[in-house]
Amino acid sequence: MKFFKKLEDQLLTRPPVRSKRMPTFYPSAASCRDINDPSVIHGACMRQQWYRCAGFSESDPATAYNEYIFAAGNMWEDWLTLKCKEMGIWLGNSIRWALPEYYISGEIDILIRGEDGQPVIIENKTYNASNYQAKKGICGLAGQRPEPKVQNAMQAALYLEYFSKEEHGGIQRVLLTYMDRSCSGPESQQEFWITLDRSIKGQTFIHVDTTDAKGTAFSYNIPGVTMEAILERYVELMTSLQNSTETPPPADFMHIYPEEVVRAKHASGEIAKTKFEKWESNPEKYPIGYWSCQAYCGYRSLCKKHKELSGEQ
Repeated sequence: MKFFKKLEDQLLTRPPVRSKRMPTFYPSAASCRDINDPSVIHGACMRQQWYRCAGFSESDPATAYNEYIFAAGNMWEDWLTLKCKEMGIWLGNSIRWALPEYYISGEIDILIRGEDGQPVIIENKTYNASNYQAKKGICGLAGQRPEPKVQNAMQAALYLEYFSKEEHGGIQRVLLTYMDRSCSGPESQQEFWITLDRSIKGQTFIHVDTTDAKGTAFSYNIPGVTMEAILERYVELMTSLQNSTETPPPADFMHIYPEEVVRAKHASGEIAKTKFEKWESNPEKYPIGYWSCQAYCGYRSLCKKHKELSGEQ
């Protein structure tokens, strides 16, 4: 018996095509328009969520490799749950919640008792620390402060939008953790304490407290992002679905960046030198675009077709 072939076949077994229905929006798919520049989008692609909620089949389903990544995340969560129980701080896990007025629902990974006796939500993420750019961003290498992925921070903030209310537990903090799937060691782990900053009337910012590997502490608000803008974006998605389940909203990101964008992102450090040099040697063979559009979105081919029909990039 070829065990891994059978395992791959099982992983790639697809559920039946979903029918169009009243959507449920996920906190992990949060996004928003930058409050200072609405042309800039932070977080997930709204068109991707529109395809899912409108009942479209994925044009590019997850590969067996993607399924292994999902499984690794689940295994790390199970391991963390076990260790929290052994430490005597575990209070619960897989706790469901919802913001019905925005059609948002989800569940928290783990709930623990913090050092001050107050409950803390743990949201654990895994990543590939062998990718230098990913590790540099999360752990803060080369003089850069550690930063969570904005989409993950928005997800954590949505938890607090619900659980910070007294009737839902009065929980004020989320511990957002990152663990390396390749198990390279503690130097690739990072933790961020997420809270809501309501000090400015009418605006709720996402506040981050963290420490880098050298012990330097950082405390900052994520620029351009507020809870109000995040929730407004969910309203925008619902409005788009109500208007049409046949014509998608405009794409948020580019499959392939034009030359000036590639050069600007390389100059700012967003594109690694090796990747840039490959692109420069043959842009058609080694195109560079938004990372999800190029490899991870399950609707990327369908989206590309719609872009070609509408004249988008």
